Amino acid sequence: TVDPVTNQNLQYFLDRFYMNRISTRMLMNQHILIFSDLQTGNPSLIGSIDPNCDVAAVVQDAFECSKMLCDQYYLTSPELKLTQVNVKFPGQPIHIVYVPSHLHHMLFELFKNAMRATVEHQENWPSLTPIEVIVVLGKEDLTIKISDRGGGVPLRVIDRLFSYMY
Repeated sequence: TVDPVTNQNLQYFLDRFYMNRISTRMLMNQHILIFSDLQTGNPSLIGSIDPNCDVAAVVQDAFECSKMLCDQYYLTSPELKLTQVNVKFPGQPIHIVYVPSHLHHMLFELFKNAMRATVEHQENWPSLTPIEVIVVLGKEDLTIKISDRGGGVPLRVIDRLFSYMY
């Protein structure tokens, strides 16, 4: 075990390290995509930024990528139940200015965790419950809620969940 001060220092260092790495890579990639003579990729993107990112499409794509891995490993996978609530523009699909690859990566990791937990927790159930996703665009923010029936995280480890040393 690591003493609390060392753990806190390590947490602080790694948080800054990874944030700087992501930022530097984003800036380099953005510069290359905008100023390169090569015209590759989606012409509607500004570098890697999508001024009209379809959140539901990214959710669906990340889910399908995770589902493929889950099917390969467990030979089964849960389905997706996706709901969109657009408070800002009721009845319209949700579009935001964002980096789709970053959103995809975050969702992909969360879906992998949710699918693993669901399949392992429900191995003796007649069928798997779906993973529910609610995307809400408010007046000032976007919320993506992912819910599964995978058994949850024990309360005794909640405080260590985002620790690099856990």
